[in-house]
Amino acid sequence: MRTKLAKEIEDVLKVLSNLDVESSNLKTYFHEGIALSTQLTTSWESSSIPAKEKLQKFVFPEGVTYNHEKRLFLTSKVNTLF
Repeated sequence: MRTKLAKEIEDVLKVLSNLDVESSNLKTYFHEGIALSTQLTTSWESSSIPAKEKLQKFVFPEGVTYNHEKRLFLTSKVNTLF
């Protein structure tokens, strides 16, 4: 999985380098997004409750539900970044 992720990152970086419009903000957000997505556990553990809520909504845009009978957390959609 790590190799697949590294290849995807490399492909996206190539696309970014070929863009006509130079955007330092775009590159900054991209690198921050990659760092966040590869360190979700660390980010989650070190975050405050409001930050965890934002992170959860980012990863699971349609929310998380709980099935009491099966005692399971369920998600209907995961952000395409993940």
